[in-house]
Amino acid sequence: MNTREEIEQIEEKYLRDDEYYSEVRYDEEDNEFYLKDELENFFNEDRIKNSVEITEAFDSCGYSCSVISVVWIEDGEIETDNFLLECM
Repeated sequence: MNTREEIEQIEEKYLRDDEYYSEVRYDEEDNEFYLKDELENFFNEDRIKNSVEITEAFDSCGYSCSVISVVWIEDGEIETDNFLLECM
């Protein structure tokens, strides 16, 4: 499995109702996990140069969204992944 596939596997854990991605998830025991932390831990464990940033895009009563940007170096090439996080 390459780095992008592993990142996508982490991201999929934050997909809600097959419709939107959330910045936070909970396991069966209500333990809280954050997407940014999980991605940073993945990169740090594998010693991959990276940057993970969340940018607030819109905030209104009852709805907010932000964009997560993931950048890493693999095989001497810069790779990126960006997607929308929503909170309803």
